[in-house]
Amino acid sequence: MFRKLLGVVLFCSGACVFAQQSSNFSVTVGTAILCLDDIDPGYFHNYLRKTKPPARREQGAYWFTVKESLFGIPLKEVFVSDGSSEYSFVGALTFLTPDQLADALAENAPAGGNFKKIDLRDKYSVYVSSPGAIIAFQGKFGKVFCRRDKVRRSE
Repeated sequence: MFRKLLGVVLFCSGACVFAQQSSNFSVTVGTAILCLDDIDPGYFHNYLRKTKPPARREQGAYWFTVKESLFGIPLKEVFVSDGSSEYSFVGALTFLTPDQLADALAENAPAGGNFKKIDLRDKYSVYVSSPGAIIAFQGKFGKVFCRRDKVRRSE
């Protein structure tokens, strides 16, 4: 009897942790992707790694396959800079085109979700938000990310 009760308690606490992470994803990761919060690649790497390790490491980033959504937008992957570049960044790859992604973020995301297309005549032009987030093509899909120069300390 005690073992069954303990099993139920452990299962429920694990489900609660997953649900909590799921509901906090847009706030925790999404605000950084929209450049509304600080970008600390180590923090985001550790946050994403809590559920599973990165699927791969390429293009200067750790890539995590996720089943999360970003302000209601289903995601394919989330990427976090690995320290090999002169930039710190965090972003997400979606199943939408950049045009669709810009519209969905404008409709669902908080302040900072409004993007403007740089060149209206170019169908492959990037979108930029006033805080500095970027939407661009990655293959046929849209990705959104925030990129910042690394802060160099003088000693």
